[in-house]
Amino acid sequence: MNLGNFTIKAAEAVQQAQQLAFNNHHSNIETAHLLQALLQMEDAPVEYLLKKNNVTLNLVAAKLEELLKKAAKIHLIDVVCGTESRGFIMATMIQELLGISQVMIRKPSKLPGNKYVSEYMKEYGKDSLELRVGDIKPG
Repeated sequence: MNLGNFTIKAAEAVQQAQQLAFNNHHSNIETAHLLQALLQMEDAPVEYLLKKNNVTLNLVAAKLEELLKKAAKIHLIDVVCGTESRGFIMATMIQELLGISQVMIRKPSKLPGNKYVSEYMKEYGKDSLELRVGDIKPG
């Protein structure tokens, strides 16, 4: 989108909508973001037009808030998984940078207790990796 083709006010509204989406961790800019941005702008005709058409501004604001709460959020990383030797080193660095949890994924028979096992094919046969049950928790 080329904001150079917009009026100054329209470009400001789009930028404000983009900021609203970013602040709320939403993955897309929706019409609700744009309408909320227009309602928040000074000297914007939206408020006047809504009043002129007997639309209750508080109702519009409440519905917008409801819509924005339902908007798809960007899922942030909760845990980093490291796979055997070099993967542990990389996962540790990423964990430290992001301040999140780390989980080890190991070759067969290296982890105690119950495990999830994932098999995969290599050029010369099958192999598998294991993750302990309960290492990754929701949230």
